Amino acid sequence: MTMGTIAILQDLGVSRARVEELAREILPDWTLRWDTGPGPATERAASAEVIITVNEPLDGAALEALRPRLVSISFTGTDHVDLEASRRHGIAVTNVPAYATASVAELTVGLIVSLMRMVVAGDGSVRAGTWRSGITGIELEGKTVGVVGTGRIGTAVARRLAPFGCTLLGASRSRPRSFIEAGGTHADLDDLLGRSDIVTLHVPLTDATRALIGAREIDLMKRGALLVNTARGPVVDTDALVRALEEERIGGAAIDVYDAEPIPADHPLLAAPRTILLPHVAFATREALERKAVQTLENIRDHLDGASTNRVDIAS
Repeated sequence: MTMGTIAILQDLGVSRARVEELAREILPDWTLRWDTGPGPATERAASAEVIITVNEPLDGAALEALRPRLVSISFTGTDHVDLEASRRHGIAVTNVPAYATASVAELTVGLIVSLMRMVVAGDGSVRAGTWRSGITGIELEGKTVGVVGTGRIGTAVARRLAPFGCTLLGASRSRPRSFIEAGGTHADLDDLLGRSDIVTLHVPLTDATRALIGAREIDLMKRGALLVNTARGPVVDTDALVRALEEERIGGAAIDVYDAEPIPADHPLLAAPRTILLPHVAFATREALERKAVQTLENIRDHLDGASTNRVDIAS
C-alpha cells in the first residue's frame, strides 16, 4: 500500500481525534488533511490522492481539476458526485451503503407511531395546559404499510413492523426475497398506494425516483393515509404534498429530508398541518456515525489493496 494524502472536505460525525485514531489503525501510512474550511473543493483538496466528502458536491469540473485516485463518500447517497465524470477520468468512487440501516429503520417506525398517536400534538397540549383535548390516536396493529423501496432499509423497516401485526406491501423493481422473508408481499406502486394506511419511502434519488410521489400518486392514496419520507427530499413533489395536507386529502406526513437543505425559512412544509419535521437526522446515531467513519476508511484501504468494496462508479 503506497503512502499519500487524504483530504477530508467535511467532518464525519465523530470527533477528529476518533477519526485520526481509526486512520492509524486502518491506514497507518497515510496522512489525513482536514480541508473543511471555506473555499472551493478544487482549492482545498488540491494534490490529494484521496478525497473524503460527505454530501459536499463534486461536479465534473471539480473532478477533472482534482483528478484524485479515489473519492470516498462518507454517506449512502451518491447523487452529489458526478459518476459519469469519475468514469471518464478513471476516478474510483465508493460509498457507505449500510452504516445507518438500523438507525433509519428505527426512526421510521418511531415516526409512524408518533403520527398515529399524535405525539407532537400531545406534547403541545400538555405544554399549553389543555391536557388531553383532541388527542385521539390510531392503532398501528392490523394496518397496511406500504414500503416503497425494499432494499436494506425498507426490508429492515418491514422486519420491525411485522410484530405489530401489520400487513406489509412492498414496491420495488428488484422485488427481493428478503422482503418476503420479512413478512411482506410485493405489489405494484399504484396498488400499494391505494391499499396502504401508511406509506414509507426508502428509495435512492435517481432520475427514475425524482418526484416519484407526485399529485397523481398522492391522489391514489387512501383518504387519511400517512406518508413518511426518510429517503431523499426530491422523491416527493413538495407542492403536491402540501396541497394534500391542506385539503385533508391525507392524514399527515413525517419528513426528515427536503428538496432544499437546510430547509429555508419560507419552505411550504413549515406551515403545512399535521406534520412532523426533522432536520435530516435518521442516520444520526452514535453507533451509525462510528460505523460510517470506519467504513469510509476501510473503503479507502480496500481500494488501495485492489478490492472494489462499495464501488459506485462501476456501471452495473
